[in-house]
Amino acid sequence: MVVVHCDKQVLLDTIAPIRSFLAERLHLTLHPRKIKLQPASRGFAFLGVYILPFRTYPGRRVVANFRNCLRNPVSSPQKQAERVQSYLGLLVHHNATKICAELTISPGPSCVRRPRG
Repeated sequence: MVVVHCDKQVLLDTIAPIRSFLAERLHLTLHPRKIKLQPASRGFAFLGVYILPFRTYPGRRVVANFRNCLRNPVSSPQKQAERVQSYLGLLVHHNATKICAELTISPGPSCVRRPRG
C-alpha cells in the first residue's frame, strides 16, 4: 500500500486507521519495520516499477530479466519473438527509451511511450 501526502503529520495520523482496518476486517497485521516515510521526490519501488514524480521506470528485476531474455534466446524463433514483444509491451508504459537503446533496440514505436489522450 502506498499513501502520498505533502504533510508528514497526515501520513503519521493515517497509520493507526490503516492498522485497525487491516486487523478488524482483513485479520492482517502491519509490519512495524515496513513503514517508510520519505519525500516523494526520492521515488519508490512498487509492483515492479520505480515511481518518481512525473515519470516511471521499469524495475531493475524487469530490466535484468529482459537482458537475460535477449542474451539467452529460446530455440523457437516464434517463442523468442513473443518474449521480446512481451517485454516491449511492458516497457512502453514507462520512460524506457534509454533502456531500449542500451539493449541495442532501436527506440521505435514499440518502445516509446505514447501520450494518453
